[in-house]
Amino acid sequence: MSTMKPREPPKVPCEMEMQVDRISNLPGHIVDKIMSQLSLRDAVRTSVLSSKWRYKWNNLPNLIFDNQSIVVSSQDQTSIKNKLVNVVDQVLLLHTAPIHKFKLSHRDIQGVNDIDRWILYLSRGSVKEFILEIWKGHRYKLPSSLYSCQKLIHLELFNCLVKPPPTVNGFGSLKSIDLQHITMDQDRFEHLISSCTMLERLTLMNFDGFTVLNINAPNLQFFDIGGVFDDVNFRNTFRLAIVSIGLYVNIGYDQNLTLGNTGNLIKFFSQLPSIQRLEVQSYFLKYLAVGHTPGKLRSPCMELNYLSIRINMNDTDENLAALCLLRSSPNLQELEILARPEEQIFPERVKNIWLEEYYDCPFNQLRLVKVAGIFGVRCEMDFINFLLANSPVLERMTVKPASNDRGWELLKELVRFRRASISQKPLALSFPQSTPRLWSRTVRAPRFVVTASAVAATSPVDLETTNLMKYVKSRLPGGIAAQRIWGTGRRKAAIARVVLLEGSGKVFINYRDAKEYLQGNPLWLQYVKYPLVALGYESSYDVFVKAHGGGLAGQAQAISLGIARALLRVSESHRIPLRKEGLLTRDSRVVERKKVGLRKARKAPQYSKR
Repeated sequence: MSTMKPREPPKVPCEMEMQVDRISNLPGHIVDKIMSQLSLRDAVRTSVLSSKWRYKWNNLPNLIFDNQSIVVSSQDQTSIKNKLVNVVDQVLLLHTAPIHKFKLSHRDIQGVNDIDRWILYLSRGSVKEFILEIWKGHRYKLPSSLYSCQKLIHLELFNCLVKPPPTVNGFGSLKSIDLQHITMDQDRFEHLISSCTMLERLTLMNFDGFTVLNINAPNLQFFDIGGVFDDVNFRNTFRLAIVSIGLYVNIGYDQNLTLGNTGNLIKFFSQLPSIQRLEVQSYFLKYLAVGHTPGKLRSPCMELNYLSIRINMNDTDENLAALCLLRSSPNLQELEILARPEEQIFPERVKNIWLEEYYDCPFNQLRLVKVAGIFGVRCEMDFINFLLANSPVLERMTVKPASNDRGWELLKELVRFRRASISQKPLALSFPQSTPRLWSRTVRAPRFVVTASAVAATSPVDLETTNLMKYVKSRLPGGIAAQRIWGTGRRKAAIARVVLLEGSGKVFINYRDAKEYLQGNPLWLQYVKYPLVALGYESSYDVFVKAHGGGLAGQAQAISLGIARALLRVSESHRIPLRKEGLLTRDSRVVERKKVGLRKARKAPQYSKR
């Protein structure tokens, strides 16, 4: 009978290596910085790590309640409201430190009375940043307690009804205002802006209730506006440096304006001596062209170095207004001209001012030029010739036509233009990489980039995308946020913002055709179009989508949910058939993650007794 050999003890004793908790031993300000980078949901979860971490989140100065902080899986609006209210109430109840920033921007929240309580609570503290975005329902009427937050530095409102009491004297410390989709009357708007004496940044998008913008802000430095209005007047804005302004409605010339010798262009720039960057978007140049347009402003814009203009080249008045701006900007370094494609297709017989002023406007500082949306008609080509002949230090010009009909002819004509560049260093006349070598040659001239699908015949994909982008932007004046029929869908990590416009059934995703974007997959295309097919609208609406996150399958299902929700804005009667087809219910299923000690989410390793 054999005896078993006793097991020898290990030569080196086994010792469990304890991992060092490096984060808990960091200085307090570093831990606070780490906590500030987490979402509120993750920050609260740190309370289960140890007793040291139990109350660390209570000292967070910034409270942000958004879709990352509050995850709602239910589709019932009552359940969503109850969960959102309970979460915010619990956080405010347990929070002990001063609140510097409060942001409420959950996609499923509507204007509820509980928001009044939260604002009242914040008004008793020292909140400095207040952001409220109501994404659903009617515009939320702000309570009067908000105007008691005299320490506010930044105020941002979305889909709100703003009616400050007459006795309110504004916000003495407010430096930044961002108002989008708001309703406010004329007198209250003017009083709010003029009473915020420290105001430096003002953003207005898609507003109603007032049509005349009287801006009286002595410290204003940044002004961004987009919407429908009749007039804009600046007073005491001598520090204003950055202006971006867009008029979303094509105004006519039948306005009863008695401007005399003072047109809109002169009036607009009379209070802007320090302007450095100007973007004239949508139809605002047509507004500037109303009234008398001088050949040059009496007080030139000496500090203006960037100018972007959206223009109708077939309109003589707009051309004169643009020429006045160019002549009045002697230190201009970067110029962007965006033609409105919808008005360039049928050129009119207009006075050619660009040849008449050929040698009368030197641009001694102009280095970069971008011209986009042109069709190659005579007035457009003369404008490019005008720029080349008067820009001695021009380094690069990019020309992007709106169509590919006359690409080669446009290229040949551009090459023949005389250039005023005095640079002795040869600069390349370059085209996309797929351009035939026939046109690649070296000239002593500014660098020229001409982009057109007819020029780059072997590389149509990028150029077709550019044309689609122009088309989509022309169909969506003011962007997606300015549209009336919209919806948001989600699936896994994919998020899709959908806009419906009356059309013929075209679908565009991220400025690309849906069939190309979804790689021709019939199942994904069926996902996208199913809500429209279910209601018989497959040929009634064009669909415009901005999607990001996740894969194509997830984005397709998110788009389907977004279209279904957008159809509810068309008519509430669509709810029953859409719900019957299961198109209004978000699919919340996700892949279950792998667990520690298991092979997969639930699969365990094979049991072994030895």
